Amino acid sequence: KGSGIRAKRKVLFYTPSPIKLDLKIDLVDVSYSNDEKDLSKLREYDVLVLGLYEAGHGLSFEHQWQIINYVQQGGNVIGIHDVVYGHFNLQLADVLFGSMRVETLGRGKLEISVNQNEKDHPICKDINTFTIDDDETFDVLLHKNSKVVFYDNCKYPVGWFRTHEKGNVFCFKIQSLL
Repeated sequence: KGSGIRAKRKVLFYTPSPIKLDLKIDLVDVSYSNDEKDLSKLREYDVLVLGLYEAGHGLSFEHQWQIINYVQQGGNVIGIHDVVYGHFNLQLADVLFGSMRVETLGRGKLEISVNQNEKDHPICKDINTFTIDDDETFDVLLHKNSKVVFYDNCKYPVGWFRTHEKGNVFCFKIQSLL
């Protein structure tokens, strides 16, 4: 305190598939796990990143509620892609992220743009319109206090954030990021 030096943030990147991204970010210590048991240690982390993109995979009811309690007590969670598929992770979708209706368009390019009402939000810093390859677009049922920061070319939300009790939730529903 008072020295102007920020503490290093601890991040847990959980996905059921054994991947490891080579992320090197100043002031961030990233741990990777594909073991659901590590979700019982969430209090050790500042941020949980959920990359649940394995087809048909959902977290157990118990682990979904551990994540919800972590956020309610001030934790931060970032959900990527199918954390918002309600039929895999019903509690997470209902309580934290919102849920979606899928329209498969076939493989193609999606243009992602920044919501101009949120362009000054830190998560949008230095981001303009960009294009990715992805095979789906979908409408999302968001919580009332969600703020959309990114849309796709069909004008569906693809990135949003909200607070939930004492914690923060951010979701980016494009799998091509993984």
